[in-house]
Amino acid sequence: MTKRFFILVILGLGFPCISTYAQGTQFEELSSWQQVKEKARRENKYIFVDVYATWCGPCKQMDRQVYPNEAVGKVLNDKFIAIKVQQDQTDKDDAYVKSWYADAKAISETYKVEALPSYLFFSPEGELVHRGLGFQDVPAFIAMVKTALTDPIARFHEQLEAYKQGHKDYTAMPELIKKVRDIGKDEQLARDMAKDYKEHYLDELSEDELCTRKHLDFIGEYFTLINSKDKFFKLCYEQPGKVDEVKDYKGWADFQVTQTINREEIDAYLWKGDQPLTRTPEWDKMHDVISKKYTKVDTRKMILDAQLSFYARIEDYINFVKYVENQMEAYPPKPGTGSRSDSWRLNVYAWILFVNSNDRDLLEKGLLWSDLAIKLDHEGCQLTGDAPNIQIYDTKANLLYKLGRLAEAIAWEKKAREQGIVNARRRGRDKGDYYDKYTAIINKMEKGEPTWPVK
Repeated sequence: MTKRFFILVILGLGFPCISTYAQGTQFEELSSWQQVKEKARRENKYIFVDVYATWCGPCKQMDRQVYPNEAVGKVLNDKFIAIKVQQDQTDKDDAYVKSWYADAKAISETYKVEALPSYLFFSPEGELVHRGLGFQDVPAFIAMVKTALTDPIARFHEQLEAYKQGHKDYTAMPELIKKVRDIGKDEQLARDMAKDYKEHYLDELSEDELCTRKHLDFIGEYFTLINSKDKFFKLCYEQPGKVDEVKDYKGWADFQVTQTINREEIDAYLWKGDQPLTRTPEWDKMHDVISKKYTKVDTRKMILDAQLSFYARIEDYINFVKYVENQMEAYPPKPGTGSRSDSWRLNVYAWILFVNSNDRDLLEKGLLWSDLAIKLDHEGCQLTGDAPNIQIYDTKANLLYKLGRLAEAIAWEKKAREQGIVNARRRGRDKGDYYDKYTAIINKMEKGEPTWPVK
């Protein structure tokens, strides 16, 4: 971290320390979060909170490359009370950091800090008005700070209150919904507002007006709002090529169509909430209804997906395996990476067996799927340049462990942990994803403790 020196600033209530990065950012060291908010109100200043951890590589980059910058100091120091909040706890923490342990935990929980570094911006009244995360170079960081001060959407609390009072500006609503979800962390309210926006604005547009990247991106985030009678569905069903081109995502339109049909024609007859309406669905009847109603969809694939999902949910793993194998035979898995790849899908199937079954034959089947998932992921990485998916390694390790193959299991879990470090360094981070989790799993394996949920 850049060397800090401390100056004393005389205030009516005492002598708080200011940690200064040369001519750059002045981070104050006040005794509590409450004192920070009181000072902000008294001086009519915004609050900037840098949430960091001692192990966080991008956090250290910010300390070295951004906060000492004179331009950054100018944009922050005049308008903000800036503080740093350490999220983790170490044996080397000084008295000041320790005094903030409780407040640091409360801030992280209240504002749902899920990635580091995280930047929280508060109004002088103590309301969260903007946030950001990850390493930001000097121009990007300054732009983010200015947004917190000048963007009218940043003061979304006022707009939200206006919306609740019935003053609805539908042209600005997507940004407001995003702020409700990302800043307010209120998923239900965001969804309710998205439903309002779709039904009273988007549904009134023509198909040509709907087919823009902005509108497709929005509905993609709230795809469960689509129904088979609306214009979005018709657009995706009848003009998938056009939609995919605008979205720049091959298969996106087909995904929206199949998900909508699945909700209306399959799930509606299988489930009431979390409870199955039957344990012996009439699959052939569903197939016939869908194939006659929607001639452009692959009904066989849709029914196979529904079958394996259904049997997994009712914990009938014999039939689950049966329909996974049927699916693999009908639609051979292909190389690829990412959450919609066949490699990830097979990994999920294998994980389901690991977590839920003690049957050795089923676990061996899961191990075969895991091996194939690793192979397909590696082949996909060679095609795309993506980093290997370490969660697939973790799945194999856990299956090996549950099958009693301890040495192999530990080796694969260590491989997952080490590859995670390699992947993280590609992104400028020091600590690999799931490092602590995988270390804990290795420790459990070495002690002979279960790594799966014990019922």
